[in-house]
Amino acid sequence: VSEWTIGAMIDLARNITASTEAYHAGSVPVAPMGRELRGSTLGLIGFGQISRTLGKMALAFGMHVLACDPYAKVDDPAIVQTDLNTVLREGDFVVCLAVASEETENLMNDAAFGQMKPGALFINPSRGNLVDEAALLRALDGGRLAGCAMDVGRAPDQMPTPALARHPKIIATPHLAGLTPAAIEHQARLRRSHIRIHDGNRWWEPFSVAAPVSISRVTDPAPPSQLHRDALPAVPH
Repeated sequence: VSEWTIGAMIDLARNITASTEAYHAGSVPVAPMGRELRGSTLGLIGFGQISRTLGKMALAFGMHVLACDPYAKVDDPAIVQTDLNTVLREGDFVVCLAVASEETENLMNDAAFGQMKPGALFINPSRGNLVDEAALLRALDGGRLAGCAMDVGRAPDQMPTPALARHPKIIATPHLAGLTPAAIEHQARLRRSHIRIHDGNRWWEPFSVAAPVSISRVTDPAPPSQLHRDALPAVPH
């Protein structure tokens, strides 16, 4: 997912997809002025494992990185931990990687997009219900945002909404950011680590090398939403 996000950022910054579509349609596109990742500011909403990896990649490109997450501590001194309003206000690229929950439903609404820097680029590789799609359209059509990339949406199976994906300022992919063998294997290992079996008098972990232990010494594993808490309060109207 982190690699997809870097690719989407470069695509948006250099108008790669728009230029390719023009050539595919039989016309020669006008070469627009692009922007560099180097020297730009990346704003991360949520700081789980994907954001941590993405932040390191962005630093390697020479970006300034801001992160907001009230449930996680940023331990990289090169990444500045701040609040949501600052991330929205200062990010040239804003990536939404918060966990989807009731608390983060429509996190990116009119108020949030209204705080973003004019001409900023928004990327959502997380979950569709984090974004108020009508507000996103208003931000694109009104010129607040220069572009958007999304791998998720409110269509079935977390796919981008087709009507939204057709927008000329949007790059959309069919929920494929995590579809690599390595990413799938990682997710399988993570889920497997949460499995415990009760044999009648004790809980044990079938994929652990450790022997079964008494139930009194084992606590139920926290749900994934608690293991990677990127959830954030909604931006007030």
